[in-house]
Amino acid sequence: MSLYKRLTSEQVQKLHNDFMRLIDKACVTLTPENTPTVLADYIKSLVLAASRKGQKTTKSDIAALLQKGPAALYQKIEELKESPFTEWQEKKLSKAFKNREELNDHDALFKGQKRLYLKVNQKETDSYAQKEISVYLQIKGYKITDYLAGYATDKDEKQTFKIGKLLKDDEDSSFFWRNGKLSTLYSLFCEDLSRSRKDMYAVISRDPRDIAYMSTNRKWKNCMTSSGSNFNDYAYNEIEKGTLIAYLISKDDPEVNAPLARTLIKPFRREAPLHPYWDDVEYRSKHPFAAAFGRVSVRIDRCINPVFKEDELLYKPTLIQGLPYDSFKKVVAAFAEEHLNAGKHGTFTRIKGLYPTLNDDNIVREPKSELPPQHPLVYQ
Repeated sequence: MSLYKRLTSEQVQKLHNDFMRLIDKACVTLTPENTPTVLADYIKSLVLAASRKGQKTTKSDIAALLQKGPAALYQKIEELKESPFTEWQEKKLSKAFKNREELNDHDALFKGQKRLYLKVNQKETDSYAQKEISVYLQIKGYKITDYLAGYATDKDEKQTFKIGKLLKDDEDSSFFWRNGKLSTLYSLFCEDLSRSRKDMYAVISRDPRDIAYMSTNRKWKNCMTSSGSNFNDYAYNEIEKGTLIAYLISKDDPEVNAPLARTLIKPFRREAPLHPYWDDVEYRSKHPFAAAFGRVSVRIDRCINPVFKEDELLYKPTLIQGLPYDSFKKVVAAFAEEHLNAGKHGTFTRIKGLYPTLNDDNIVREPKSELPPQHPLVYQ
């Protein structure tokens, strides 16, 4: 079975329609009886705006706002719609968005859309959370019998316990650092996607706003939030220079309002000239002047035509932020290899201006097939 399946436009639209039905259903529960139509519309706008900020609305929230009057509802809606970016950042982002639109990257692959939706076919069987929790409970004298259902026994297997209760009762002693904040094994257990029965989707996006929000209004915190130390230095370059982003979402979140994880898919540019035999060491040794001329001619061409050519670019997924879900990592890697990197080889260098991560300055990919013995002097 394939790791993923790309959704058709009709299937994507169905996800969006189902999402709006969930909003309508929530509004029925949250809206008091005999509420005037105008106020009911305000409540729906509030629930939708909160959802798009990754927030949930409760009955007590609605009751408190209704008590203050329609103006309070309207004000809350406007607050939720406020941008998390400063005025200066919005101007910079607007310029970056425009430059990205002119790039027109991967039009054939995306078929004119900003996002691709991939259904994750592979379910997690032995997640990071399960491994950590299993070791911890074993130290405490318990043995997991059914992780999906959430049960464990004592070491003699005489009494059954709920894993969630064991972890919650001992929550104070199971702290660890994750996604920029303190977390616990109990929260890790509750958030473990391997226990979810819902379908999961990977959303591959070239939408510049998706890239701008990579760590803003998300469940994870790092230096690339709008107030982070590296946002103003790198975020605009990530948008302008062709970085893609992949989000992990549940079927109830097709708008990517509260993604569960994300990874950037960064472009690396080929260092070598566009010569079909550049990667053959023997050819370079026999034809040093031709090889040198090829490198110089390509560099001159790049100065005259600075727009990146897709066949010069290799794409590499970076570290995952958010919940650990190995299937998501595998799907993104497989997608990049099949649709972005197929048949490419050479030495690729991280494009200047993109955020550097550990050991990602250069990527060397060897050709898979043997080269013919004679190499005609042809430059492309």
